Amino acid sequence: MSALSDCTVIIPTRNRAEDVRVTVEKLIEAGLQETPMIVVDDQSDDPDALKAAVSRLPNHRVIRQEKRTGQAQARNVGLRNATTTYCLFLDDDAHIDNGDAMLSFMQQPLDSDIAVWRFETIREYDGYRDGLPADLAAGFIPTFIGFGVLMHRERVLGVGGYRDFFCYRHEEDDLAMRIIRAGYHIRYQPGVRFIHRHSGAARDDAEYAFLSARNIFLLYALNFPLPVAPVYATLKSLSVITKMRSHRGARCVGLLKGWAIFLKRLGQRTPFSRAQLAAFKALRADLNSRIAACTTQ
Repeated sequence: MSALSDCTVIIPTRNRAEDVRVTVEKLIEAGLQETPMIVVDDQSDDPDALKAAVSRLPNHRVIRQEKRTGQAQARNVGLRNATTTYCLFLDDDAHIDNGDAMLSFMQQPLDSDIAVWRFETIREYDGYRDGLPADLAAGFIPTFIGFGVLMHRERVLGVGGYRDFFCYRHEEDDLAMRIIRAGYHIRYQPGVRFIHRHSGAARDDAEYAFLSARNIFLLYALNFPLPVAPVYATLKSLSVITKMRSHRGARCVGLLKGWAIFLKRLGQRTPFSRAQLAAFKALRADLNSRIAACTTQ
């Protein structure tokens, strides 16, 4: 039995006690059950089932939200309640595939200018790797996803953590932009693998559509410089609305709501400077070039 050095595993969840139970079993199989774990319960209907799902871990804590807030705030709750330098984020339906590699990674010195490390993530039923090919080399990247990521807790909280009002969808992209704006890096680190079992349980498709259109607007409206920000953000949201036929009404309402939030939160914008935006776009172009050069897609 081992524990990841100076690290807490954080899992946000809602109504997925069985998924959490499987993730806990996988953590035990990987020999990492001594690692502290914080499970943030975003108002599950059966909190006792969730507590039972993690009961085999000796160093776990379940924090139940007083009201449903979404993944963004749940992840912040985990970050703020952890006491370790690093936090490893898992989705409730994802698990570490090679615990030894994760242990080895945590035992080496980690760079002082990196806020987030993203590892390999593989969808269980078809092998999809979330856009990053199997032979992509380690290097800096412009964003990350919600699981299979290691965060330096103080650096991430120092830029404000996740914006709670994003709820979910594009909250990682928003945080990534603010991390890069602050002068930190996000690094892709192959060799440590995470498996996404991809449960569809308890997902509201209409809500997902609404947040997709709303949050992609907010992502660019809050982080790109004026005067282009709201125009570019609107075009990006309209692209989401026109490309996806399902729940188009919810997507249209999402765009309107995005505008309302943007106008209310003008003082909370964290825009790139022109030079920072150019560097960010260059980072995205570099990743696309590296992906195109890979032999596996």
